[in-house]
Amino acid sequence: MLAKTLEDTKKIAQMYAEENIPVLALLGEMGSGKTTFAQYYAKALGVEDDVLSPTFSLVREYDTPQGPLYHCDLYRIEDEEELAAMGFEEYFHKGAKLVIEWPQIAQAYLLDAVYLEIKVDEQGHRIFRRQG
Repeated sequence: MLAKTLEDTKKIAQMYAEENIPVLALLGEMGSGKTTFAQYYAKALGVEDDVLSPTFSLVREYDTPQGPLYHCDLYRIEDEEELAAMGFEEYFHKGAKLVIEWPQIAQAYLLDAVYLEIKVDEQGHRIFRRQG
């Protein structure tokens, strides 16, 4: 899917939110729009608070009408031991949803995740490609 505008990105996020995906893993280079997509996704799930980047906190929790949403950024996690030490597996409980930026280090936890790759083309448009 191609997003030429932020409104297009918002519509794609809404579409994914309507799918009721428990774990959405976002792939993409720095600056590709993962956090922006996650913000729109959270809003589409009913989050009323400001949705902030979890880069330095690693995880932010938001309330949705369907239960908690955890927005994770694993960019700074160096290995699976560090991931386990932060209690990552505790976020996978019934009723919770996760949207994860930089999920590569957590693949052992994400066997049932939906992966969404975000790329930027030469014109600055976002290309969203579902994997798996």
